[in-house]
Amino acid sequence: MDLNACIQTAVQLAREKYRQERINLLFQPQEKQLLCSYDSHRLQQALLNLINNGMEASVPGDEVIVRSRLEADSVIIEIIDRGQGIGKEKLDTLFQPFMSTKKEGTGLGLSIVKKVVEAHGGFVQCEHANPKGLIFRLVLPVTGPAGHVQ
Repeated sequence: MDLNACIQTAVQLAREKYRQERINLLFQPQEKQLLCSYDSHRLQQALLNLINNGMEASVPGDEVIVRSRLEADSVIIEIIDRGQGIGKEKLDTLFQPFMSTKKEGTGLGLSIVKKVVEAHGGFVQCEHANPKGLIFRLVLPVTGPAGHVQ
């Protein structure tokens, strides 16, 4: 499948959900198709979770950016928000089950994202964005003969 099509679907779903919020959701795809073997449903769920978190952390006028690119033998997907971010002490525990920075959060969303990405042979990172916000980076391997760029 084309990974960019999978990402685009998640972005479109989030745009619809947050249409009234006046937050600009941008998708900046790799210019070439990223043809890879992935479970599109599970990957879309993970992406939607991260995009939703970015949208919820943002205020009207903010921007959430989703990027994809090929780097060596990996596909990189980044979700960048300009929210308030979190303290450095919470950054290390962010992907643990039941860890939440939201009043009504279950604390399972990011641990599920981590499991989905790891099930695809990849990993997920989070770091502070400049000047504010967070960058979630999914690093997925380009696997087997189906993994290539056109």
